[in-house]
Amino acid sequence: MQKFVLALAMLSPLALTACGGGTPVSAEDAATAACRAQVNDDPAVQEARIKLDTGMGQLATERRNLSIAEDNAMQKCLTEHGVRFRGGVERERR
Repeated sequence: MQKFVLALAMLSPLALTACGGGTPVSAEDAATAACRAQVNDDPAVQEARIKLDTGMGQLATERRNLSIAEDNAMQKCLTEHGVRFRGGVERERR
């Protein structure tokens, strides 16, 4: 009987892990998800998207400007949520 209880005690964490649905979400992942959803509300992103949709200017340039605006909005949001970036060198601003 003791061997059964011991085996059950050893296997129960494995069973709970298998049923748990994976690893818990860290604070950084939660901030990333929140910021990813918030990027489209940034005024610079909306302006760049309007320029891209209306065809004002060259398509490649407008896509690049939209990408830069989305990156800037994401970085700003993550910084506001307290996420620190590795490296210590600020990326080039254009």
